[in-house]
Amino acid sequence: MSGESEIVLGRLDPPFPCPDCGGATVVARGGVREGGRDRAIYLAARTDGHRPIALAIAWGEWGPQSAAEERVVVSLLARVEEEGAFEFMVVDPERTPFEPDPVLGQPLSRAEALAHAAIQRIFLVGQDVVNDDPRVAQWLEATRLQ
Repeated sequence: MSGESEIVLGRLDPPFPCPDCGGATVVARGGVREGGRDRAIYLAARTDGHRPIALAIAWGEWGPQSAAEERVVVSLLARVEEEGAFEFMVVDPERTPFEPDPVLGQPLSRAEALAHAAIQRIFLVGQDVVNDDPRVAQWLEATRLQ
């Protein structure tokens, strides 16, 4: 885990069919806390027959006084490469199986996400998710090239 971040595991949604291929898609949900504050919400998805896993990271202010306008959603694909390291690819939201949810914040295009001031921190949150959520870590391992 990076710094003082803590992964908080959320629910695992029931499988649903991928609209493109019909493969079973499962979504794990969770949150990231830093210094005792909610910092991000994440969704991670694995689809049978698809190599990368999909992540949506909702980053920004959370809590009773915050508004969705204070948050953005960055969409990522993640996989393990031959040498064993994982890699992220920022993608447009349409490349993931997640429906837009206004509570999570404004979904960013690939270009907007790459230009966002917090993109490096969002990548670190993604690393925490794939390292510290055992469901996501297992799914990611299954993407390893043999």
